Amino acid sequence: MSINENNSIDLMGIPKNTGSCLTLDNAAGYNNGIYLLNNICNTLYSNTDLNANARNINMGDIRSKMNETGTSAIESYSYSDIQYGTLGKIAEGYYYPVLNEYENGSGINKDEIEQDIIRQNGIDSSNDGTQLNEIKIPLESNDEGIAYKKIESGSHLAIKQNYFSIENKEEYYDDKNFYDLISERSGDYWIATRTQYCNSGRTGGFGMQVLKSDGAFGHSLLMKSSNTRNWEETGYYLRPIVTLDSSIKIVRQRNGTYIPQK
Repeated sequence: MSINENNSIDLMGIPKNTGSCLTLDNAAGYNNGIYLLNNICNTLYSNTDLNANARNINMGDIRSKMNETGTSAIESYSYSDIQYGTLGKIAEGYYYPVLNEYENGSGINKDEIEQDIIRQNGIDSSNDGTQLNEIKIPLESNDEGIAYKKIESGSHLAIKQNYFSIENKEEYYDDKNFYDLISERSGDYWIATRTQYCNSGRTGGFGMQVLKSDGAFGHSLLMKSSNTRNWEETGYYLRPIVTLDSSIKIVRQRNGTYIPQK
């Protein structure tokens, strides 16, 4: 996939379609989704003997490969007249995941986005999947007050709008090989990046990014005035990124496959 500044190599896996998907849902899915995606990939694909570390793909990986056309498609996207990266306000009576309290741009009764402020333990505005592990929310909890809270009467929740829904076009990347990699799939897959959105009617939701055959968009996990979504649960595949350090060589075998060796 790429060679990093320290000469380590990132490889992207394409899991086979086994019919087994991961379902994330409700506040627990939002709070713990990134941790689960990265932890599962780490458990399945990391190799201490080869100094190989695995995680799930996140939107930072994809955006780092986008050209100006692709970046513009995201940053110019508007959902119900509220543009990506700007302030949205969710009205009283709606629920929000507890983790949202630590995310940049969010807060009860705020009227502007606080830019570039890290509130706690490395939680930052990118929501790109690299900053969750320090916050510990009980994985099994989906209870009010622990996993999610309600916006009280007379209040609103300010969020930084980062929802988008765009086609995945080759013209968004200068590197055709990368475009081919993320487009090749045995099924639709999770991107380890949280998303939050609000519309002009001041309703909103919280979810995770996914990449499907028709493009990249946010998948809602918690929305409306309850700790539920309003449609059937959906599972998606994982997409591992494995990082090998510079001491590892990729060796071609006689059968045409490649394996890492020290």
